Amino acid sequence: MPQNFENILLIKMSSMGDILHALPAACALRDHFPKSRISWLIDKRFVHLIEGHPALDEIICADAPAWVDRIPYRSDIARGLSHFRIARELRQRNFDCVFDLQSLFRSGLMAWSTGSKTRVGLNDWREFAPLFYTHRARLSHPHVVRHYLSVVERIIGPVTDVRFELPVRDGAKRSVSVLLRERGISEGKPFVVVAPKSSQTFKDWPADRFAVVVRHLKERWSLPTVLVGALKDRETCEEVADKAGTSPHLVLGRTLDELIALLERPRLVIGLDSGPTHVASTLGRRVLGIFGPTDPIRSAPWGSEDLAVHCRPQCNACQLPFNAPWGIPGIRHTCLTQLMPEQVIATIDREMQSNRAVA
Repeated sequence: MPQNFENILLIKMSSMGDILHALPAACALRDHFPKSRISWLIDKRFVHLIEGHPALDEIICADAPAWVDRIPYRSDIARGLSHFRIARELRQRNFDCVFDLQSLFRSGLMAWSTGSKTRVGLNDWREFAPLFYTHRARLSHPHVVRHYLSVVERIIGPVTDVRFELPVRDGAKRSVSVLLRERGISEGKPFVVVAPKSSQTFKDWPADRFAVVVRHLKERWSLPTVLVGALKDRETCEEVADKAGTSPHLVLGRTLDELIALLERPRLVIGLDSGPTHVASTLGRRVLGIFGPTDPIRSAPWGSEDLAVHCRPQCNACQLPFNAPWGIPGIRHTCLTQLMPEQVIATIDREMQSNRAVA
């Protein structure tokens, strides 16, 4: 097997948390192939997340042209057109090694479309993606960060230095400094960020329970709280603020750059299995993740696995085939409704008392 590759493609198209978890794989490739050209194939909605990453030479957008959005039933058409466009483009680039971190049928097909003689992916047959690989990797560790690293380790050997190097832009840092000063949080003053909403309702914890936690942070630890979310999360964040009664600060609808710059600063971040918690963990923050139907052994914020709070009694939803019945009408997960604030508060207190939460 060749020990050096000059033109490498990494495939990981979505989602936000998974892309963040894949950054150490890109760093490991750059360390092992310092002079090679490394490209990343990604969905256009996540391009900005990795722009300027020091491990990458190029970002390739995996989506169909913009005019496809004007076509009825565009989703199916877009998938077809994007594959043919990208397949042609990828073959023309003459990649000599492809790492498919997505390891699904579409990404496996794109890896095969490159014509590369070395195509590496997981030995996971959920969507028959291994049919497209020349080299298959087996999982070396249950956590998703190691899950992706195992793909590149199939070629470069064991990776011990796990780093993310998520870009934090200077303009966003200045904007966040102003934003925090306007809310009475001066430079160096400790505070906590709480992200009470995820993109999928089955991962959400009730707002009134987040309110109990926010109140505890203020009354027990004298820590101000910043509630973050998208504009569509306003109702949930306002409910948390109203029920907490401690006037937490709402920061909603900020740019991705500003969110990253904000999450670089808090003493502690509390959230769900969602983008903000994983962003914070890549930046080295201590993160308390609240988990229900998703498994913290696989997805807990990297470096803060000991802070994950998990409640997963065997409900009917989790016993259905494939353990992923999110879209089935009438089926809902009940585990997070059984998780009490006291369990989260106990973890917060343990963390604060241990002095492991870094400012």
